[in-house]
Amino acid sequence: MFGKDFAGCGAGAARPAPFLKETWWVTGLLILAGWAFPLQAQRVLFDWTKNETAGNSDWVVDHQAPLPTPQNPTGPDAWDGALSHWGYTFDTLHIPVRTLPPGHTLHYGLSDTLDLSQYDLLILPEPQNPLSSSEISAVLTFLQNGGSMVFLADHNSSDRDGDGWDSPRVWNAAFESTLGVHCNITGERYNSYSASITNVSTNPLDPIIHGPYGDVTGVGYHAGTVMTLDRNVNPTLQGHVWVNNKPQADTLVVVVCGEYGSGRFCVIGDSSPADDGTGNPGDNLYDNWHELDNSTLLLNMSFWAAPVLQREEHTTPTHGRAPVRWIQPGEQLRLDRARRYRITNVLGQVVLQGRAQTISLSSLPAGIYRLNIGKTVVTVLRGP
Repeated sequence: MFGKDFAGCGAGAARPAPFLKETWWVTGLLILAGWAFPLQAQRVLFDWTKNETAGNSDWVVDHQAPLPTPQNPTGPDAWDGALSHWGYTFDTLHIPVRTLPPGHTLHYGLSDTLDLSQYDLLILPEPQNPLSSSEISAVLTFLQNGGSMVFLADHNSSDRDGDGWDSPRVWNAAFESTLGVHCNITGERYNSYSASITNVSTNPLDPIIHGPYGDVTGVGYHAGTVMTLDRNVNPTLQGHVWVNNKPQADTLVVVVCGEYGSGRFCVIGDSSPADDGTGNPGDNLYDNWHELDNSTLLLNMSFWAAPVLQREEHTTPTHGRAPVRWIQPGEQLRLDRARRYRITNVLGQVVLQGRAQTISLSSLPAGIYRLNIGKTVVTVLRGP
């Protein structure tokens, strides 16, 4: 996936690459810029059990949980959390979004709808309280069995509820010894770093920097920590963004991804890039989601960690077969006959429409789109 030096986010990867370039008729499959996947229901779970709304944070998709309300949002601001734009992007792709509410615990292997085994991606957005030993075991088992995680840390001493724990310490206590990533804390360099970061991976095949949502050239970082990687613990680790003007090495890392068992995880040392500024009006929030390439970065992280999320069910397929195939992967689609069509972006905005049998996507920038043909919906990924 990352090319010769980036395969599977590091050495020793055993899973097949999730992106296979082909031209397909879609029969129980989803096409994405010439890539095909079998169908199954997918879900994303945001955690809210670790006081993620303490202080001036509001790191939830919506304050209704586990189901965000309304259940059919008309836009990203229909939900009222500061992570609503992130969650809404999943919703536009028909990927169900749920929140694990306060008072619950992270668990794996139980027969309930909030069990991690029911989800593909867990997002831990700057947890303020430590994970219990059973919760650590649940998350690691989830990863071991093919689950995925994105973790947002923050700067040293970002203890918003005064319990002695901040997100770097929560990560270190729960996962450093197993996943091989250390978040810098008191006495360590760049533990509260702010910059418009441009020191991103120069590898042209890096899927975090050049992913399905586009290229990352700049990251807005507002008082976040950095990380140190231990490849003796986890040889699959790969940095993607670093402190400005520093070597692209295993120290001073801003974004790291890796594998554990059959699963994948990504960590960023700052929570502010996910803040869309639309949360609790009593908090000091900012629209950092649209700053530089913050949203692109977080979405690329999400879809690399959980490539299964790029699958989507078709509604009302034509005789069990979507009436479309690629005749030039990523560039031209061909329908089974001339049809009226509409193509929308992740915000639901119409970017192409008309009546044709052959549809050219060459005028569209890289990204994920929805092709609507009557009641049939196909997700299309136009690569960079």
